[in-house]
Amino acid sequence: MEHSVRLLRVLREIDANLQEAIRCYAVFRPVGQNKPLISRINTAGVNPGANVISEALHKSVLVTLCRIWDKRSDTASVQCLTKELRKEAQGAKGISRRTLAEFEAKADEIRGSNELVAITQIRHRVLAHTANPNEVNRSRVRGAIYGDERNVIQSTITLVKFISDAVHYSPIRPYDEIQKTWERAARDFWRALTRS
Repeated sequence: MEHSVRLLRVLREIDANLQEAIRCYAVFRPVGQNKPLISRINTAGVNPGANVISEALHKSVLVTLCRIWDKRSDTASVQCLTKELRKEAQGAKGISRRTLAEFEAKADEIRGSNELVAITQIRHRVLAHTANPNEVNRSRVRGAIYGDERNVIQSTITLVKFISDAVHYSPIRPYDEIQKTWERAARDFWRALTRS
């Protein structure tokens, strides 16, 4: 079955963004709650630089996840991918309506998750804009907590794998391979940074 070039282009961009989020999260994650690593960073006296690196990686993860889940129609996002899948489901050579319905249900579940909603709020109130300090945040959305990024990444991987299998698209690199490679790279990086 041949799928539209438009659909595959959007899927390739989502795949590239997802792989970027995985890489950045793998390097950011160890400094989030690893007390021995934090202690080594402080002892080595590199904490100001390490904090800047950690914050930049964290922001990159958040922004990249928001790009993947952006609701604008002119972005290579899950929203745009859904639009392309709907076009294909209408055609004779496209995906089945059942596959489309399953994809949409999975996407809606992630889109409505507390984790993604909290990350999107960070994007709106902190990253893309600076919230007015004179305005009270009346949002009923719970604040983001450590691990929300990991959960959204894992859910997005599951969704992208599902639709990639359905349209016979091979990700740039297998996601589990990227996670393992970058977890090793992160250990080596933080170890090298804290050697004295």
